[in-house]
Amino acid sequence: MLILAVTIFGAVMPALLLLAPVIAGSLIDSYAFSPAEAGYIVSGELAGLAFATLPSLYWLDRVDWRRAARVALFLAAIANAVSLPLTSFTELLVCRFAASMAAGSVMVICLASLAGSTEKARGFGWWIFGQVAFGALGLLLLPHY
Repeated sequence: MLILAVTIFGAVMPALLLLAPVIAGSLIDSYAFSPAEAGYIVSGELAGLAFATLPSLYWLDRVDWRRAARVALFLAAIANAVSLPLTSFTELLVCRFAASMAAGSVMVICLASLAGSTEKARGFGWWIFGQVAFGALGLLLLPHY
């Protein structure tokens, strides 16, 4: 069950990053963002995922991971929902950064959970598979919508 959860969350949490070429094109075409603004949105997403690891160095040993995962998933869901109607560059950038901070926290918990598993290598392999398969499928299908 742990490996399945890690595979799913490992694929879904960094979705914008995995689908960046399609998302950037959509931001340019549908929202009239400049290529630079679309790039900043994707960069902000990546920065949020990366910066989520820094606070986790403090809280990972101090909090219940299940509770932290529920809070991070809730925050990611809220930030993603809030970002859907946004068309302002600054608002979207801030909201996407917040969403990716929460998503990054979920990813940290996933990897920390695997570290304590008896099937570390298998779990990590599935985590990578989930990301690559989700990204490939998204890049294949999204341009058609």
